[in-house]
Amino acid sequence: YKLELLDAKLPKESISAKAKFTVAVECSKGTYIRALARDLGEAVGSGAHLDSLCRTRSGGFTTESSLSVEEACSLFIVPERQY
Repeated sequence: YKLELLDAKLPKESISAKAKFTVAVECSKGTYIRALARDLGEAVGSGAHLDSLCRTRSGGFTTESSLSVEEACSLFIVPERQY
């Protein structure tokens, strides 16, 4: 398991402004990332939630080796026959 802080934006002027953290998580199947965010917020005494979630790997599949929507759709388009 791995949790890496990639970016932290902390409010400077207003106490009511919200901090924003970007993290990378390596975890096993069955890990609830939303629950992890909640638990991290509770650990620091403030609460937390997800702003966004991007799965970059699942098993042997990665975003780097994935097809774009256009590439995937082109696999199902049958060219018209020329008679």
